[in-house]
Amino acid sequence: MKKVLFLAILCFSLYSQVIYVDTAFTTDPGAGGAPASCIFTGGSVFGFTASISAGFTIADDFNIPPGQTWRIDSIRVFAYQTGSTTTSTFNAGRIRIWQGRPDSAGATLVFVDTTATAFVGTGWTGIYRVASTDLLNTQRPIMFIILRGGGTILGPGNYWIEYWLGGTLASGPFTPPKVLPGRINPPNQNSRQRTISTNTWAPTTDAGANVGFNFVIMGQNLTGISGNGAEIALH
Repeated sequence: MKKVLFLAILCFSLYSQVIYVDTAFTTDPGAGGAPASCIFTGGSVFGFTASISAGFTIADDFNIPPGQTWRIDSIRVFAYQTGSTTTSTFNAGRIRIWQGRPDSAGATLVFVDTTATAFVGTGWTGIYRVASTDLLNTQRPIMFIILRGGGTILGPGNYWIEYWLGGTLASGPFTPPKVLPGRINPPNQNSRQRTISTNTWAPTTDAGANVGFNFVIMGQNLTGISGNGAEIALH
């Protein structure tokens, strides 16, 4: 009986679940009844380049609250390649996790995987990225891409994920920014884009406004206190 109980506890402790969600996707009905993610009012950018071949990365942050410790198993990011079908064309990814903003003094790398093992899987979210003038457009189906987190253990603090992706099409990959219902750009965003060849960083902006990016962290809150996340229907 004690052995069975020990195994049950061990299995539970290794269980990976949603521990953090930072997503704002859908704004309108889209083609075939699928949801659409429309460019925010006043903006013009479908997505920002996050490409292995083109040499650009995207970074956004999250906070682990005081008193909590998280194990990061994987991170789900979102991107598209223009002209793809709803079968994902993504086949590669790279990831770094920083403590502190990557372009700030004192930022520390806490996890890196720039090999083929970083890419775990991919699929369609069921959402199309569109412009307000063409809500039924199907050229930009948004895919989820799962990147390895390495079981990294992190305590309280501010952390940044940095990622870049590869696919079989010439387009992109592009990462669509967050947008709220009503086609509103969420406030207080601070995401960054890095040019790999020069190792220079710049804010990601559209129409002069800072934007943020969608991601989900899978793992476990080792303190047993739920994070801000909830299960989401993005597969």
